[in-house]
Amino acid sequence: MTRQLSEGVKSNLGKLGLCGAAMLDPTGMAAGLGIAFSGKDIAEALLALGIAGLGNSPDKSKPHSSVERLKYHLGHEARFDLDADPATSDAVEAFFNEAVLDIAFPQRDFSRFRDALDHTQGLNAGIADAMLRRLPGWDGLETGAQALSHKILSAAVGFAIEEQKAHPQLFQSCFERLLANDRAHAESQRLLHEKADQQSAHIAEMLALLRAQNDPLLQSAISDAQFLSLLESFAAQDLPREQWYEALKSGIAGDKALIAELSRKTNEPPEVDRLRQQAAEALKGGQSDTAEALLDRLSQIDAETERDAALRRAQTRAQMGQINLNRARYEDAARHYLEAFEAAKPHQPDVAMGYGYSAASALEDQGRIFGGTALDQAALFLTETLLPLIPRDTSSSAWASTQNLLGIVLSTLGVRRDGQSGIDALNRAQAAYRLALEVYTRKDFPIDWAMTQNNLGIVLRNLGARLDGQDGIDALTEAEAAYRQALEVRTRKDFPIQWAMTQNNLGIVLQNLGVLRDGQDGIDALTEAEAAYRQALKVRTRKDFPIQWAMTQNNLGIVLRNLGARRDGQDGIDALTEAEAAYRQALEVYTRKDFPIDWAMTQSNLGPLCGSLFDKTGDRQPLSRGIEAVEGALEVYRSIQSEYYINKAETLLSGLRARAAN
Repeated sequence: MTRQLSEGVKSNLGKLGLCGAAMLDPTGMAAGLGIAFSGKDIAEALLALGIAGLGNSPDKSKPHSSVERLKYHLGHEARFDLDADPATSDAVEAFFNEAVLDIAFPQRDFSRFRDALDHTQGLNAGIADAMLRRLPGWDGLETGAQALSHKILSAAVGFAIEEQKAHPQLFQSCFERLLANDRAHAESQRLLHEKADQQSAHIAEMLALLRAQNDPLLQSAISDAQFLSLLESFAAQDLPREQWYEALKSGIAGDKALIAELSRKTNEPPEVDRLRQQAAEALKGGQSDTAEALLDRLSQIDAETERDAALRRAQTRAQMGQINLNRARYEDAARHYLEAFEAAKPHQPDVAMGYGYSAASALEDQGRIFGGTALDQAALFLTETLLPLIPRDTSSSAWASTQNLLGIVLSTLGVRRDGQSGIDALNRAQAAYRLALEVYTRKDFPIDWAMTQNNLGIVLRNLGARLDGQDGIDALTEAEAAYRQALEVRTRKDFPIQWAMTQNNLGIVLQNLGVLRDGQDGIDALTEAEAAYRQALKVRTRKDFPIQWAMTQNNLGIVLRNLGARRDGQDGIDALTEAEAAYRQALEVYTRKDFPIDWAMTQSNLGPLCGSLFDKTGDRQPLSRGIEAVEGALEVYRSIQSEYYINKAETLLSGLRARAAN
């Protein structure tokens, strides 16, 4: 049961030297003492040790700051260097206060603390060093400030060791834990270095692939440094590798547009243009952090009016948002765009609307790719803040695009939520898309109309998978109609990439309808789904779009497997054989090394397919292939501890083994 530390326990933490171990491993200390340490508890305890528990002086005329109290109680002794220059003392004070809070503790016997100065051993210094290096801000301190901080904490540890002699067993346990945590810290550093090496290898692989294909993306980069900085950022953010290529394209284009914007002369003071130009040069050189820092300085330059200052701040924050967006740092991008939105809203609401849209879009990227609460934040912001700001009568296009974005956010939320909550989100997404289509008519906005029809098809397809009986079939039928309408504008000639994507989506919904329908109606829908996937593969070739090619091959395998199960005789066997070939083609891209989850799911798909081949042919070889495939998938599912897929694979494997044994 979690309980807060009493004042007595906090005091004892300082006396027994436990706070060092508590800071390094609060969870482990909780196990030893039966106490749950909050961050504030640890901060207070560490401060007690760091400044030797120097509480508020009973004499109110005496100094109260941490360093000044040390001077008062210890005297101005040269060996402690407490008469350091004011800047060093201030830095130490700020460091302790910033790192561990300035909390007052009961008065202690400081004479023994002073005595400990004469008996500080290497052990004390080692513990102090280990503690200080884990405090935020330590690396940023000047050498003199680090030295003074180290002496203060080292002496404090010495005092604590003197005090603990009455409790040797407890201190020994604490010290052993401290050593264990140093080993754990070393291991965590090793893992960090290992991850960095892996990231470097991924970057090298991506560069080698692009160079081998002489990809035009390499020539489109502003500089090698800028190109590399994007890749390094993607690796650091753990952006899925299958998204790197598209992220590179948008990142390069975004940087180019931002550099052009920053390079333009303004009518503002020369210092403004100078900082803008420096930020542009930093971006060209791949120094995005430097560019951000320059833009931050730019936002703080005085302007003639409050309005000008606010708009400059909004513009620079939006530019900082763009820098982060280009590097897949979506949370940081959203934060900067929201700051830009708030700064511009009182002065230029129409400009603020654009910043708000960018913020919500960045949150959607963050939530869709990395999970967390970003999608909920985006839905709330769009619904309660941004849409009420946009007048439909005078800004109809902006209003419709924001409704479309809300639909995208709610659609993803609906897929991720279970039960009625998910269905409700999907219905809200459907409503948002239909509102957008009131403005995005085929006549006035054909491209936007087709895009929104495709999005509506996606949400209706997901609703169809959730709803029972005729309601589900009706939703899928509406989804089919939406996709077919989108294809009237998204032709292969004019929009090949979007055409292929919509053909793939149409294939999925027809496949779902085929599974739900009985008899010839079901076979007809599955046959149409097969045709849609084969159409998509005319554009989604392995050479040009390897990831999308593999995904569509996997989808083709699923529909052929269903057709094989429905068709009799050789027709059924042929369909199942084609399905296995499609899965194995997908696995040429979905390798276990690069796409372990997709690899495992495709291997899982091979299991029931091979079982169906055995049923139709009596040949036992497909069973062996199916067992091998599902065993491999199960290894991956266990490695990621996915209970749902583990149970599903174990059930499938058990069935295949039972049939092989008979």
